[in-house]
Amino acid sequence: SLEQKIAAVPDVVATAPNIFYKSVIGSGDANDGVFVKGIDPDYEFEVSRLRENIVAGEINLGETADSLPGIVIGRELAGILNVKLGGEIVLASLKQKKMTLTLQPKYKKFVVTGIFETGMNEHDGNLAYISIPVAQDLFKLDDVVTGLQVEVRDFYKSQEVARKIEEIVGNPYYAVDWSERHKNLFGWMTLEKY
Repeated sequence: SLEQKIAAVPDVVATAPNIFYKSVIGSGDANDGVFVKGIDPDYEFEVSRLRENIVAGEINLGETADSLPGIVIGRELAGILNVKLGGEIVLASLKQKKMTLTLQPKYKKFVVTGIFETGMNEHDGNLAYISIPVAQDLFKLDDVVTGLQVEVRDFYKSQEVARKIEEIVGNPYYAVDWSERHKNLFGWMTLEKY
C-alpha cells in the first residue's frame, strides 16, 4: 500500500523494497562491520545502478551450487576480507526479537557470487547485498522490509520529492534523500575540494 501511494507522487519513477541493517562480515582471513542490504534484484535494478557496477561474477542471491545463498560485495570489501568469487563468507547479526542480557548472534554462511565497484571506496568497502528472504531470516524480521528506495526523475529535486512523500505517507514513516543519507561523504568531498 505504501508503494502505491509513493508511486503516485509526481517525479517518482520507481520504488524497490529493501532491508537495511548493520552486520559483522567475516572470512577466514579477516572480519569487519558492514551494511547489509536485502533486495529483490528485479525491483533493485529499477532504482539503482547495481547491475552496471558489477565487475566480476553476477547478481545471484539465490541458492548456489554449494547450497548456500549468494552475496554480492564491493571490490574494496573483497580486498579487506581477501575473498574472490566463489569464496565463502559469514554474516553475523546481533538483532534480537526481545531484549535480553545475553546476546546470541545469528550466523549465516554465503558464497560470493558477484563483486561490484562504484568508484567510491567508502561505499565499496561497506556494503553487501543479499536477498530479502535471507535478510528477513538473518535479522529476525518475519515478513517485513525496513524501507522503500525511490528513483526520482530529477536527481536535484530529491529533497522536494522526499517532503512530498512524507506528506502523503505520514507518521511513523519518513523520507531521507541522497544528500541527507550521505551527508558525511559529501561534506568531506566539499572540504577536500575547498
